[in-house]
Amino acid sequence: MDTPEQLLDDNFNRHIQALAAQTAGMVVRTNDGITIVDAQLPSDTFNIVHIQDTSQPGFDTLKTVVAYTKESGLPFCFWLSEAAATETTRRHLQELGAVCVGSDPGMILALDAYRPIENSDHTAIRVVKTRDDLAEFASIIARNWTPLDQQVEIYYQRVAPALLNSPQNVFLVYDWEGQPVSVLELFPSDPQTIGIYSLATLGAFRGKGIGTALMRQALNYAKQAGYKTALLQASEDGFRIYQKFGFRAVTTYYEYQLA
Repeated sequence: MDTPEQLLDDNFNRHIQALAAQTAGMVVRTNDGITIVDAQLPSDTFNIVHIQDTSQPGFDTLKTVVAYTKESGLPFCFWLSEAAATETTRRHLQELGAVCVGSDPGMILALDAYRPIENSDHTAIRVVKTRDDLAEFASIIARNWTPLDQQVEIYYQRVAPALLNSPQNVFLVYDWEGQPVSVLELFPSDPQTIGIYSLATLGAFRGKGIGTALMRQALNYAKQAGYKTALLQASEDGFRIYQKFGFRAVTTYYEYQLA
């Protein structure tokens, strides 16, 4: 049986490559336990190198991967969990010019212990089904940057055919008085495990319980669909909210970028 850390890492790995692998022009490569997702966009939100838990890459392997990212001329971020972030791997990354720029707790929730709660807020939540819905979803994500990150909107335009034809992806939008203001994504990696990604609320609508309502509805869905484990990477802002739902931290993910 996989450990909680392995479930997190597998879900993360499948998530970063799922849409790119089905989208023309985007590239997914694997090299000795390292996954490279090249979305062909000038955005390290979508150009990702994931060093998996099971990987113990040598210096030459990492050098090849770093060279690929440099030759692409595009920004990349490198992600690895505590298990992959060995002293040797961290040293190799530093020697190749990468620096750690952030970290996020990896958290899990056993859904057997979760009790679904319904309330009136959930009637404001809808599932993305059309390109217009997806454009609204992308706009919320993009507007979390100042100025707005147009690459986010371009990415979702390009992956729309794959995303809208995938029965496993669930994208949710919360409407406040008819205006989309918050979003969340659910991504299953196996019949028992589902990841939660991209929870975002527009700044002017934070502090109203919208993100909490969206999170609760996502967990209600996961529980009712028969999933046993929900997992996520927590931002600093969301950590305490997730704890209130019963999530517990089991690892830390580190983000590296080339200096």
